[in-house]
This record gives sequence, C-alpha cells and structure tokens, in this order.
Amino acid sequence: MLPNGLVKLINALPFVCGDLRLQPLEEIWENSQRAWADPRVARFVEDLAVDSRKTSALHKWIYL
Repeated sequence: MLPNGLVKLINALPFVCGDLRLQPLEEIWENSQRAWADPRVARFVEDLAVDSRKTSALHKWIYL
C-alpha cells in the first residue's frame, strides 16, 4: 500500500489493483487475486527477466 491509498500488486511491479480511498478492502483483495491472471502482469515479468531496463517503468503505475 502506498501513502496515497493506492494498493500495488507487489512492490516490485508497477501494477495497481485498487485505491483504499475509493474502494472497500474486499474489492481490492478480489482485484489482486484476478490480477495475477492478467496477461500484462505475466508479460511484464517475462520482459523484466530479459531486459533489466524495464526497471525504469516500475513507478509508472498500470491500473488493473
């Protein structure tokens, strides 16, 4: 969770699965569970494994 209320999938990835200011915790939890099946997450992790320059995108939030 970030100080501004955004909830990231995990710290090392740029994916946001909710906003505590706008959504109940239960909804954010469900979003986080679905997020792991999102092809954008898998693709980002695969790309990061072969291109370390992708780390420059870790703070460019991607809303799921």
